[in-house]
Amino acid sequence: MTFIHLQEICFHKKLRKENLSFFLFFSSSLCHNLNILSDSHGLKEPLNYIRNTYPNADCIIHCGDICLPKEYAKGFIIVAGNCDNPAWYPNGEIIQLEGHRILILHGHILFSSSSPNLDAVARCAKRNDCDIAFFGHSHIYCDTMIQGIHVCNPGSISMSRDGSNPSFMKVHLTQDSFQAERIDYTPYR
Repeated sequence: MTFIHLQEICFHKKLRKENLSFFLFFSSSLCHNLNILSDSHGLKEPLNYIRNTYPNADCIIHCGDICLPKEYAKGFIIVAGNCDNPAWYPNGEIIQLEGHRILILHGHILFSSSSPNLDAVARCAKRNDCDIAFFGHSHIYCDTMIQGIHVCNPGSISMSRDGSNPSFMKVHLTQDSFQAERIDYTPYR
């Protein structure tokens, strides 16, 4: 899979019109398998686990709070979280894949960690003509449809806030379908 990197502006007031990166993916495949994770908070093992356990994933997305420099996540699409160095990663990404526009944010600019605002995530996606939004920050898994937008959070791969196991998300994407699956991260069981 190859991609072209462009620049685009998000016009959401709370993002203060900051630049979002924009990727156009080109692939001969008619479906894509994505691995989505978030909130690893400096742990290197989960990044290696995802990379080594799922080598055939077309794309690995980290929704922020990686808390590590870029060299630890080569090949990942990463956005900045509230615990990340903002000079290392953009506040958001938009990727276009299989006819879908996908917004990737951490979420800390839109809501507090204790009360995720799914409507705000959906509105931000809609303002950017996206039909899918991946976000982190809350450490709670979510896969729902709001205002015609798939709004998804892989949970935290380091520590959930709802008492469940740490998790990540596998997504199977075609032009006509979107299937998300929660995967518990339990590498030592």
